[in-house]
Amino acid sequence: GFLALADLTRESEHHSSGNYALLDQIAALQWVQNNIAGFGGDSHDVMIFGHSAGASNVSSLLASPLAHGLFQRALMESGVNLTKGVTLAEAEKRGEEFEAAAAAHSVADLRRMPAEELLKALGPRPMGMGLIVDGWVLPQDVYSTFAAGKQNDVPLVVGSVANDTPGPAAAPSSGAARSDYAKRTFGTLADQYLNFYPVKDDAQAAAADLQFRSDRAMANARALARLQVKTGKSPVYWYWFTHVSPFPEGLTWGGKPAKDFGAYHGSELVYVFDAFPFQDWPWRPVDLRLGDMVSSMWINFAKTGNPNGAGLPEWPAYQPSADKLLNISDHPKAQKPPQGAALDFQDKVAETQRR
Repeated sequence: GFLALADLTRESEHHSSGNYALLDQIAALQWVQNNIAGFGGDSHDVMIFGHSAGASNVSSLLASPLAHGLFQRALMESGVNLTKGVTLAEAEKRGEEFEAAAAAHSVADLRRMPAEELLKALGPRPMGMGLIVDGWVLPQDVYSTFAAGKQNDVPLVVGSVANDTPGPAAAPSSGAARSDYAKRTFGTLADQYLNFYPVKDDAQAAAADLQFRSDRAMANARALARLQVKTGKSPVYWYWFTHVSPFPEGLTWGGKPAKDFGAYHGSELVYVFDAFPFQDWPWRPVDLRLGDMVSSMWINFAKTGNPNGAGLPEWPAYQPSADKLLNISDHPKAQKPPQGAALDFQDKVAETQRR
């Protein structure tokens, strides 16, 4: 979906390669524009939404001029891409590394290979392949596009969950090693990192890393909301999903009790789709009520561009001066983010990484 090669760039009338996954999504949206009326749909009433990598793609479609006019609302769950992006030249270099791993010497060689051989060459990780600032599909990265007011300006919903993207600790737990890691990774912000995410042992290191990633996801959502308010005309709504599902007794993930994952990455999806009959967990009345609420809000937003409605908690459009999100919990309410200072730190980290 994101393989860039100099040979492919030369083949393209747009002098670009990679971003094929985005082009597929744009083609699907164009198909909707041309055909949905035949199914009783309205081509002028389209919402796109995604979760995780899908949400990252949605944020990229908001920045792509090729997607202009193809949708009227966008919703992003736990995945806003605000990095400075990979240039076409950098992406082509990574493509050459893949070509070498596949023992190929040209695009023609790659095209002749069975899919199994290509997957074997790719390995367990996709060699850093991803969204490319190629000058055509994405003239600029998402952050720069919004900052310049060049985004596809539509109503937005953006948010994350309380315990987003769990995984093994990336930073060491011991004092000296962690301090060195902080200096290498965060430079002049190292002391702030150590203050916001202190650890004493391996268990705390894993928890601190999870908190760091969760704060990053939350800060990215807020950053996009702030950019939209600053340069766009359409409203944006920010949420934070903190409700913890009732895990079945004895359920483990990766050898750990599932209940330890809290409001984990993707935990909101069963509520979004009100899909409780399809997941055999000990659901409680509060879960069913929350499912009705969340699915109603998402549907309202899809219909009107505003998630609010009768019988639902008030969800104000985001304004930086108020800095309020909707905390989707057992008792949903609009509030300021409790970890505001940590989010401000995350903003500083993101700013240095975009330079």
